[in-house]
Order: sequence, then structure tokens, then C-alpha cells
Amino acid sequence: MRKSEPPPLRRLLAAFPLTEGFGIFIGIVAWKLMVEGRIEFGEGLLVALPCSLVWFGVRCWKIRRSAHSTQ
Repeated sequence: MRKSEPPPLRRLLAAFPLTEGFGIFIGIVAWKLMVEGRIEFGEGLLVALPCSLVWFGVRCWKIRRSAHSTQ
């Protein structure tokens, strides 16, 4: 590992798709508000959390794959 590279855990935490998950949550809640006229935070979380976790898994896989290919 080079000195300029952050530690692996820090890279993984930096790769967590927080803004994407928040955007999905806001989109679902806004859609429900426009269509049904009520706010559904639970449904927004039920959609945003799995999407964020799947996207996080993809990013981790890409980071590990690129780390192995450079060695």
C-alpha cells in the first residue's frame, strides 16, 4: 500500500452511497406525496436502504477488483 492511499476501511466507508440513498428516499417520499397526498417515510426507507446496500456492495466489489488487478 502506498503512503498516499487511504486505509482500506476508510476507502470503503468513503464509498458508501449516502447521497444516492438519500436521493432515492426523497424521490420515493415525494412521489407518494404527489400521487397519494400523504408522506410515507417507511416506504421510502424500505426502498432506499436495500438500494444503497446493493450499490455499496457493487462499489466494494469494484474497489477490491481494482486493488487486485494493480498488484
